[in-house]
Amino acid sequence: MIRVPPGSKVYLHQAFRCCPFAGATSGQVHDYLEQNGFVVVREPAQADVHLLNTCGSDAQQAALTWQVLHGLAGAPTPPTVVVIGCLVSIEPQQMAAELAPFPRSARFDPRHLSGLDAVFGAERVRVDDVQPALHNEYVGRDLSSGWFHVVASTGCLGACEFCAIRRATGRPRSRPVDAVLAEVHRAQAAGLHDVLVVSTDLSAWGHDLGLHVVDLVDALTRAPGERMLAGESFEPTRFLAHFEALLPLLASGRWSWIGLPMQSGSARVLQSMRREYAPDRLLDAVERLRTAAPDLVVRSDFIYGFGDETDDEFEASLVASRSFSLPSFNAYQPRPGTAPLTVAPEVMRTRRDRAMAELHRRAQAGVPTIRRHAGSRPVAVDATPSPAAAGTEPWESPEGLRWLADHARRFRAVLDRHRSLVLDAGWVLAGAEARADAVVLRMRHADGRTVEVGLRPPAWPGQRYFMPDKPILIDGNEIVISYTGDRQIGTSSTVSLNADLYRRGGGLHLGPGLHSRRCRQYRRRGHTERR
Repeated sequence: MIRVPPGSKVYLHQAFRCCPFAGATSGQVHDYLEQNGFVVVREPAQADVHLLNTCGSDAQQAALTWQVLHGLAGAPTPPTVVVIGCLVSIEPQQMAAELAPFPRSARFDPRHLSGLDAVFGAERVRVDDVQPALHNEYVGRDLSSGWFHVVASTGCLGACEFCAIRRATGRPRSRPVDAVLAEVHRAQAAGLHDVLVVSTDLSAWGHDLGLHVVDLVDALTRAPGERMLAGESFEPTRFLAHFEALLPLLASGRWSWIGLPMQSGSARVLQSMRREYAPDRLLDAVERLRTAAPDLVVRSDFIYGFGDETDDEFEASLVASRSFSLPSFNAYQPRPGTAPLTVAPEVMRTRRDRAMAELHRRAQAGVPTIRRHAGSRPVAVDATPSPAAAGTEPWESPEGLRWLADHARRFRAVLDRHRSLVLDAGWVLAGAEARADAVVLRMRHADGRTVEVGLRPPAWPGQRYFMPDKPILIDGNEIVISYTGDRQIGTSSTVSLNADLYRRGGGLHLGPGLHSRRCRQYRRRGHTERR
């Protein structure tokens, strides 16, 4: 086992996207390192040790880790590398191969995070004693940005055929109610009244303690103090088992939103996924929940293309998605230990287009507002600009524009190092122009066609994403590209309806007319798509 000298400088890589659990874990490790006398640096060139927090839910997530490791392996003297997160268990053989060039390395999946104590010689505090906390630079999905994260449990009770994460997180390990409430009260004392309760499977909380999720939800709902609560996410089987007791608690007015991933509207597909609930029963519960708590936002995830899903079964998912406030659709991607992909590529493209059209229609009809506590202070974030005057975007201040220009230059440097990023058959991300307040991407096809797209800046202080300010449609396929500010470029095939982006004026890339004010400014300046 390697040992990192006390006082070493550590750079913490965000080798994942869109996972509030992973974001909370990064915050936990950040605080753990600082409390034990290590220095968490903001530039990788300053680091003695590189610590990668990973996700392996799909190939794109895994690619973020391999990109970082490839870059580090090319250094004249490969640095010390520590890898944590789900990818460690999901692709152990490739992980071992990728770490082979590093003389000093270690890796731990979420079940064995305590192994960091041996690597870093924790003399003051153990990693298990540090509660995951919100650091905006580590926040994943936009919906959870700005909420104080409290991790209630890890692991799940499911055996879903499409999921590789369960192999990494294992069976449920729950934090006691008192420990969760202590973190909620700590947040309130700091003026943070928006609390997101995070778990791999919140419905499985308490299984290892002889308790049920109702015990946790009841304690959070009834505890004294002002707060707004959210839960990510409840697996439907056990949610339904305790629904009658959960209903009045979630309808109490203290809960702003919850995640309830349905995955499919077809009973047969759910059975092949090894999901143990009937779609009609879940949709009936959601309808009752929306009636009892009309202000509660219920988001859900759907997978298309799993197994031998038929067109009618996919249509059933589209219909089921209309019962939820914020649905999203994800193309099925096989991972190690999961079922193979058997649906033809052209069928997958057609279904994605149908999902995009459905969400486009929903967006035009309006999206719900995510309620926040009126007295909650934003979480302090260093290295980002302060908000500008009321009614303006924070990036329109001189300080904000300087921050944007700095990150635009960094993005250009990342692209130069990657040379090119493959987007689709025959297309590559071939260049980027850094401007004072924006970044412009240039994509090139083998036949000579080019596309230019501007990236809009983050929508509010603390969000670190640069994303396209208009849809990138290449040969009928939409490509989503983001730059997270930590020297990582990511691509995604997820289609989602995100209330926070719309509420804050951002642009979700589902079709014409859904762009931000900065996007309209960008078009007025004469930047157009070329074919």
